[in-house]
Amino acid sequence: MKFPTPSRLLLSFGLSLVATITIANAQYTNGQNANILWGQGNFTTGTAAAPPSVGSFKAPTDFAIDPTTGKFFVADPGNNRVLRFSSANAFVNGAGAEAVFGQINFTTAVVGAVSATTTNAPAGVVVDSFGTLWVADTGNNRVLGFQDASTTNSGNGSSAAATLLFGQINFSDSAPATTQSGMKSPTGVTIDGNGSLYVVDQGNNRILKFTNPYVVGDGITAINADSQLGQTNYLVGTPGTTNSTFKAPTFAKVDGSGNLWVSDTGNNRILFFASVATQPIGGTATKVIGQTDFVTGTAGTTQTTLSGPTGITFDTLNRLYVADTTNNRVLIYNADALSLGNGASASFVLGQTLFTTAGASTTQSTLSAPFAIAYSNQQLWVVDKSNNRVINFTLTPGTPSFIAPGVVKVNTSKKKRVFTYTFQGSNASDSYTLRASVPGSASKLAKVTFLYNGVDVTSSLKAGTFSTGLFGPGQLTFTVQIKPTGKTVKTEGGKFVITLTAVSETNSSYSSQQAITIKLLKAKH
Repeated sequence: MKFPTPSRLLLSFGLSLVATITIANAQYTNGQNANILWGQGNFTTGTAAAPPSVGSFKAPTDFAIDPTTGKFFVADPGNNRVLRFSSANAFVNGAGAEAVFGQINFTTAVVGAVSATTTNAPAGVVVDSFGTLWVADTGNNRVLGFQDASTTNSGNGSSAAATLLFGQINFSDSAPATTQSGMKSPTGVTIDGNGSLYVVDQGNNRILKFTNPYVVGDGITAINADSQLGQTNYLVGTPGTTNSTFKAPTFAKVDGSGNLWVSDTGNNRILFFASVATQPIGGTATKVIGQTDFVTGTAGTTQTTLSGPTGITFDTLNRLYVADTTNNRVLIYNADALSLGNGASASFVLGQTLFTTAGASTTQSTLSAPFAIAYSNQQLWVVDKSNNRVINFTLTPGTPSFIAPGVVKVNTSKKKRVFTYTFQGSNASDSYTLRASVPGSASKLAKVTFLYNGVDVTSSLKAGTFSTGLFGPGQLTFTVQIKPTGKTVKTEGGKFVITLTAVSETNSSYSSQQAITIKLLKAKH
């Protein structure tokens, strides 16, 4: 009999089998308190500092983490700059930014003459795998690339200079345009796994793709986009409400499988484009969140609707997070994003205690126009735009454990001995990686087989690649078959130990281990 693969089996039971990872999702509580605060002295103050300082924001809009160094970048368009922080600990300890892009120091917010060192209301940021900071310089209708951004020194009378440019012919131009090379108020930037750059060209209601963003312009002609979504013609920028058009899109994000998710803000929805690297010009979305179809764009304040959504992010289990800006909340969809259907229901809400309220406020648990979100190391970072701050929600991992016999006796005269053990996760919504270690010497004594729902999962358990995909407290029961070979050691028989291990995929320090001693007993004559 041919068994289904473990992944197919688990999916049929509402679970998923994924590769072993260290960090994943955790438990949320509707309306829970934030843990860390940047940009304000306390959780009840939301005004912008004037003049700006080394640690203040004015209407911040985006947040990026350098994958090469772990440093944090915050788009601070109200101060016409981007700030760089050394790490999350800088926020915890109240330290200010260590560098600034777009200004020569931390106390100015001027819109300087258009150049490679100035920015005008920069709204979007992303850092690629080479350490290049890409900035959607919204007011200057362009995108700037700052190479080696995490090591650039700026802010003490000197300015970092961009070396890469899209949307304009040279660093001194800033006119908007609706062409294959021009832009009109770009707001977001993102990178796919191939290194291609995607620009959310909000004013033209489209997304431009630049396959090789490290091309340097000649100062005579601007660099053309290689493809686009939202329009079929580079010379038009009209909005629409279909499965291939946008209305004032704000941000976009490529997930771990290479799919593009777009916050179609004016249509109060999130659109999904499968395999974006192969999408044709004017390609069509195949999934929508916030609406039940592709021709409706009305706003709502429910568990299934959105109002002016902007920021999008994922955790390492590909759960979808949405900054539902006009509803002053962040929604979490507690499932693999690829499994979500049109008009899917959110599972948790931050910033509100109910899915039907939308009031703005300035407290430890509330938000005012949350604009961007980022997930890293069990931390959800929220750019709380109208409160002029960035706050952090720390997540709680689940607690794994086993219910298993300590000793199992096997009569070598029998063909097979069967017993069960149960894994359980508790206290939080989580997933766990399970392992079953069997010493190599055991093969001389018996064949050990692990079954889950009748399917042999021995190889995945031994390899440590069996992931529960529970997304919530629950149990899994495994059947173990011991088939003696007939060989024993010494007169009292042989024995070996099976070691069971479970590790939270949210935080690897949350783990459990259980030993089962298998004793093989010789038949009495």
